[in-house]
Amino acid sequence: VVVGPTGVYLIETKTRTKANATARDDDHKVSLETDAIKWPTFRDSESVSQTLDSAKWLRSWLLQRLGRQIEVIPLLAIPGWLTNETPIGTLRAVNPKRISHHISSGPTLDAESIELIARQLDSLCRNVPCVG
Repeated sequence: VVVGPTGVYLIETKTRTKANATARDDDHKVSLETDAIKWPTFRDSESVSQTLDSAKWLRSWLLQRLGRQIEVIPLLAIPGWLTNETPIGTLRAVNPKRISHHISSGPTLDAESIELIARQLDSLCRNVPCVG
């Protein structure tokens, strides 16, 4: 999860090996379709569903904690592959090298909202009791 002045981004990472890839660009490209990632040899709908469900969960969780709607923008990071970056709704599939480009513009959050969201996320991540 990335929180900053341009919004809240939920980033899922998915990758596959490039089996028998040749120098042709098509062997190194993935594209985002309506409900799936299209890899050179198969379609993966689970990753798209998981990313959208995770963003929905985070949006709902933030609403419960803060009492206001916070837009959560889902990004599907696919290391080592060329992506078409064409959005499907708010979801984009991107090479991780391009994430900074996508999170540098978006809905704006004020400093107070960023701090509130960061504190809530921090409390979620630190909810495991110390043993010993």
